[in-house]
Amino acid sequence: MIDTFITNYVFLVSYQMQTYLHAPLAAKWLSKLQQFAEGVCGEQMPGHPVSYYCIDYTYSAAVHDGDHQVTGGNVGQWINGVDASDFGSWSVDTNYLGAGKWQQASPNYTLTAGDKVKFLNGTYYGNYLVDQLPGQQWFTVTGPIDNTAGTFYVQCPPSYPTPGDAYCPQPRQAFAGYSRDGVLLNAEKTDEFIYRPLYDPGPGQGFAKNTYTPYGGEIINGLKVLGYNVTNALKIFAVRAGNAYYNSTGTPSQLWDTSVVIR
Repeated sequence: MIDTFITNYVFLVSYQMQTYLHAPLAAKWLSKLQQFAEGVCGEQMPGHPVSYYCIDYTYSAAVHDGDHQVTGGNVGQWINGVDASDFGSWSVDTNYLGAGKWQQASPNYTLTAGDKVKFLNGTYYGNYLVDQLPGQQWFTVTGPIDNTAGTFYVQCPPSYPTPGDAYCPQPRQAFAGYSRDGVLLNAEKTDEFIYRPLYDPGPGQGFAKNTYTPYGGEIINGLKVLGYNVTNALKIFAVRAGNAYYNSTGTPSQLWDTSVVIR
């Protein structure tokens, strides 16, 4: 899981390495930041989510297999370095209430039937997997959905191996329950889903977490100053009124003159 403001710290360090030292490491980091900014915020990368979610408190940019932790070495096999199809939003824990019902601990995301979720307990905790929710795949949100309470259900996929069992009465119906190592799962708190909602509030509403929009704005504007192509990211940032949350005159780290290019 990555915080938007931590991503911005990486950008600011990279900017200084590039501007003052011309360190080779800077180009490696900046090229990846450009891919994210233009690909996800600019909606240019295959598999991108709605750009509204590219600036959030926390997100998972590229974890492909949520059953494994991705710190340390030899983690490339669990990471998607090709496109944005594994991007997911995460700024809230998810509670299991029992009988198949899940609840966003704080209802941040507006869900509709057909949205996607992926289970990342393995990535976050290194444990506490759920038998029915392997972390290598997205699952479909289904109803009843209550966005005020933050509650929803998850649909049994068509490929579920044993339809008709106690957990999956029928494919494409909601899971009736879950197990861990074959034992019925009771209600518990702070499980970890990442979310792929289709909800989009439209132009002028900012991003998923507008208190962090300034950090995303610093990255996009700073990349432009460094000569990176963020044309679509800047355009969408403006359309979504990102500049309304971005203090380009009063906050030094947000004071970028994008007519200047530093090589």
